[in-house]
Amino acid sequence: MGDYDYANARLRAMKSRLFDAHTYAEWSSLARLDDLIARLLESTYAEEVKAGLARYVGVRVVMEACRLHLAHTFCTLRDFFEGEGARLVGILLARYDLHNLKTILRGQAAGVPAEELLEALVPVSRRALGATGAERGDLRSVELDESALRTLVREPDIAATVDLLRTWNIRYARAIRRAFDEYVVTRDWLAFEAALDAILYAQWLAALRRDAENDKMVRQLLAREIDVLNVMTALRLRSTISTATTDAAEAPAADVTRFLIQGGNLAPEQLIELARVAPENETLARLRALPFNDALARIETLDLVQIQCALDRDLAHFGASFFARDPLTIATAIGFITAKNVEVKNIRLLAQGLALDWERAEIEKELIIV
Repeated sequence: MGDYDYANARLRAMKSRLFDAHTYAEWSSLARLDDLIARLLESTYAEEVKAGLARYVGVRVVMEACRLHLAHTFCTLRDFFEGEGARLVGILLARYDLHNLKTILRGQAAGVPAEELLEALVPVSRRALGATGAERGDLRSVELDESALRTLVREPDIAATVDLLRTWNIRYARAIRRAFDEYVVTRDWLAFEAALDAILYAQWLAALRRDAENDKMVRQLLAREIDVLNVMTALRLRSTISTATTDAAEAPAADVTRFLIQGGNLAPEQLIELARVAPENETLARLRALPFNDALARIETLDLVQIQCALDRDLAHFGASFFARDPLTIATAIGFITAKNVEVKNIRLLAQGLALDWERAEIEKELIIV
């Protein structure tokens, strides 16, 4: 367990500086957004808030500070680990590649300006694209650094972005190109995003060893995320099928399974059932029967936004639960990465709530306390 002694000691120290429920309760009662910014200037976010103030005003100050702070924290975390730990942390942080790619492609499809896109991205790699081909091709490391992301968001359209990824010889670029070529023919955005998810999760899972305990923990986390993605895909397919036809009592299994990501815990049959056109109460009953603890117990309608939020909350609690596992394993890194990501989401929520003059109860209802 020598790979984890030093790194986890550092992470435990960083964990002690995460904001707690008492802090969130205090901040949710602040009167103005400026008061929140003042509190952040007295915290571990101080330098990033100063950088945000130099460029923006209002909510955008906090959004930029959160983006920069998360990137800085995760880049620092990477440097703590060696050997097996470094390999696994590389896989954990590579998930931000998927977030960044989907954000860029969605934004370009919608015509979002490059600067607005950049504000939503989290660069968690210090490594430039001038690295060796062997390094670029290693999916155990994060591929897209700040410089790369700034270049991608300025491409004129999705096709140019996909071509540039191919030019850079990023390992998964060819598969993305194939998915994009299919999208050009079908114009099915759901299928395109499902293909992106499947490509990256398949490669991350393939990089995990079957017989190593630490690899198994990372696999458990990825499997939970895959289940969430598959559930949301099945529910979106249900809406598509329902819109497309009024007499379809059930969705053809092949039409559903081609959108699903392999490697989750839920059986394809469970997901196919969710996608079938059925009375809403039947679909809700199937949804609540899924193994997501009590996350979906209070869902009363098939509101995809509410369901996504509930599943995200469950993922946050699942990831943070790794803190309770062996402290000399990758579990501490899984817990910390999850908790830090939740912290940033909470700060963004507080900023938006204060800017929009939400009631304190509204803000506290949306906060995630892990």
